[in-house]
Amino acid sequence: MILACYSASLYQYIGRDIAPLMLSRNRLKEFKKHKEGVKNHDDLDKFPELSKTFTIMKMLDQFPTYLREKHGVQGIALSYVTRDEPVVPAVLPALLANVPWSDDHTSMMEELIDYAPHTGPLYSQDNVTVYRLLQEILGSTIHMSSIKRHQRSRNGRGAYLDLVLHKMGNSKWEKTIEAAEKAVTIDKWDRKNARYPLKFHVQKHREAFNNMMRAAQYIGYVPPNESTRVR
Repeated sequence: MILACYSASLYQYIGRDIAPLMLSRNRLKEFKKHKEGVKNHDDLDKFPELSKTFTIMKMLDQFPTYLREKHGVQGIALSYVTRDEPVVPAVLPALLANVPWSDDHTSMMEELIDYAPHTGPLYSQDNVTVYRLLQEILGSTIHMSSIKRHQRSRNGRGAYLDLVLHKMGNSKWEKTIEAAEKAVTIDKWDRKNARYPLKFHVQKHREAFNNMMRAAQYIGYVPPNESTRVR
């Protein structure tokens, strides 16, 4: 009964109408796994601060993953605060058979990330936590100016979106692509520099390709395919 009440509370929180079959034995087993996973979750180490080697671009690339692994006050990954669509659909997709989540998800946590509401005191606490994390990461760097307007409200979601907009606008991505293409088409390894071994050069190519893939998500750019990469 305790597990059924817990399960029903999660359904209710994301706005699902509860019916008896939604609390079947198989679905309760999945809820139990989710509950134990949240209980046994170990919080992550502190996110690194910006530096010459850990740039704002790398930070913005890794921060979403960090939020996915860091839980808020409700036991929900903080990435729900910064998800693309803040408004939950009026009618949620139907559940898959024997599991308490819908077709677009593979776990209850993913369901919660996509459908947890951006309202109420619990969300407010998580939103403040995201702002505090950004504040700690940016420190006294010039990038703090990008989130300055959210300082009074401590709006983590707004601060994150502003930071992405200011630092990863079209011009930023175009420069990223330009540097990446230079790395893979112009820069050469000639084995003469002992401080620049081949493995460094290979890693540089990998990072360049990853930057191309990221840029393609924001602007009209077609990354090279596998055969082009080899050539």
